[in-house]
Amino acid sequence: MNAIQVENLSKIFVDKKQKKEIHAVDGITFSVAPGEIFGFLGPNGAGKTTTIRILAGLLKPNAGRAWVLDHDVVEEAQEVRKTIGFLTENHGNYENLTLEQNLAFFASFYGIEGHDAQLHITEIIDRLGLEDRRKQKVGKFSKGLKQRAALARVLIHNPSVLFFDEPTSGLDPVAAVQVRELILGLKARHRTIFINSHNLEEVQKVCDRVAIIDAGKLKRIG
Repeated sequence: MNAIQVENLSKIFVDKKQKKEIHAVDGITFSVAPGEIFGFLGPNGAGKTTTIRILAGLLKPNAGRAWVLDHDVVEEAQEVRKTIGFLTENHGNYENLTLEQNLAFFASFYGIEGHDAQLHITEIIDRLGLEDRRKQKVGKFSKGLKQRAALARVLIHNPSVLFFDEPTSGLDPVAAVQVRELILGLKARHRTIFINSHNLEEVQKVCDRVAIIDAGKLKRIG
């Protein structure tokens, strides 16, 4: 069983002002093996974010099908969302809460509470080197620390498949290297990782395979 399977997936948006259809994703087919880091490379507007949102069960396609861990992303969207972690460009944590408070809040979404939640939080904070930031408000973090805190958030329920949308966007070189090292550490823990990026150098450094998408169409996989 592939971790991710996509068959003839399409998504069309309607531009009402210009009265035309936009084929954001146009009949793409690919698969991602368990434990693989798969790069999805393309310029802005190529269809990367639309694809990742469909795979995360957040957006319905117009045609085609996709599965994550054998769960249909449309018919079993709720199950998909339970089994994945989704890191967006917006870090997603509440800036007026401490790191620990954020992680406890998001853990509760997955039914992880009390002593179990504290164990999960401590393990993840230690793994990501955020021990001394536990009681600090996320709003005071640097951009690199906010990205690590976001990664802690998406790992709180121990997902098997991770979707990262431009994970090093806007980071300084040191912070970008740290995030890449964390991604490789997750691969060592047998996680499947799907990375959206417009940065060829980034995907070459961490990915096992890369698919190139442009104007909604897959141009190459290898």
